[in-house]
Amino acid sequence: MRNIIFRDSTIREGIETPLLSLSSNQKLDIVKRISKVGVKEFEILSPNCIKETFEVGAMIKESGLDVTTTGFIFQWNSSDVIKSQLDILKDVVDRFIIVIPGSQVNLKLRNTTKEAVWLDISRMLELLNHYGKEPELGIMGAFQINDDDFSSLFKMYKSSIRKFVFYDTSGRATPEQVKQKVVIGKLIAPNSRVFVHAHDDFGLATINTITGIMNGADGCDTVVNGLGDRSGNAAFEEVLVALEQLYNIKTGIDMRKLFPLCQFIYEIFGCAIPDIKPIVGKNAFCHATDMHIHGIFADATESFEPFNIEEIGGHRTFTFLEEKYCASLPYILRKFNIEVNKENLIEYLKAESRKKGRLTEQDIELIVHNRRSVLDEYENKK
Repeated sequence: MRNIIFRDSTIREGIETPLLSLSSNQKLDIVKRISKVGVKEFEILSPNCIKETFEVGAMIKESGLDVTTTGFIFQWNSSDVIKSQLDILKDVVDRFIIVIPGSQVNLKLRNTTKEAVWLDISRMLELLNHYGKEPELGIMGAFQINDDDFSSLFKMYKSSIRKFVFYDTSGRATPEQVKQKVVIGKLIAPNSRVFVHAHDDFGLATINTITGIMNGADGCDTVVNGLGDRSGNAAFEEVLVALEQLYNIKTGIDMRKLFPLCQFIYEIFGCAIPDIKPIVGKNAFCHATDMHIHGIFADATESFEPFNIEEIGGHRTFTFLEEKYCASLPYILRKFNIEVNKENLIEYLKAESRKKGRLTEQDIELIVHNRRSVLDEYENKK
């Protein structure tokens, strides 16, 4: 069985969400919560934030968490700059990614050539070796590099670097490009670890990440709730649930803690979960039509739900806003083994739904089990 590795980037990519600022204590809380679901690797180094990274890294070490932390060194920086960063971070960051410009646009930005960059990787390897740090190679714009150049780069460093991460830096990768690059990488260096790091500018981060994994990638960088700069990153919960539910890949992640984790991250980031957010949004498991509610209470949940939300620690909700629920109400009553005036019950459910915004199945159960007093009281108020 393949062991799919999730590396969390919530306190690296996630905090690049515009107008967001988190304290070191909040970042530590995030790492603690995410590690409890089974994630063991974390990106913690934000570019140009060495002091903050040291503080968070030290706090993670002092906490005793059994996790691996990752940072960056940039190929275009001088050896003196990199040494100064490593001197500060060597005891609090476990592994460093050598980030290189890959695509033509990234090379142009750095006013360099692929030949110069590739040769300079050796300098970076010597620096990391001096500090006793395992190297990982991160390729910016990896999916926009032509296949021949990509193959040549892999062949050049497959014996000295055993971990690679393919960055979809501008979010322009297609699933076909992701598949092609992962296949090439694993064919040339089958024993190396390949990660996909996807951005969501075209709404393809989830499928690009899954495509990489289904074609041989060993893992991925994700952010809880898909937060991050621009349109965000591959969402941890979307990739995780899709792998588990659609592809029957057991990830080793504690699914029951997923929904509370996503809620926690939104709260600590100071933003609300979008109603239409896949997996954890308020509407993802909310039923508002007679046909849907009928299906749920008739034990045909798969007709209108992709999976059992209780598996991720959440619960479904209902809104009773239509005039009649002639199809669903008998099944609701049958599930709870009750006999009451149907008109009174449905009117009460509709009234409560309007008042609360939506009802959970637990709310409905409470209402029907206390039906006499509740419905009598409701009838008296009419």
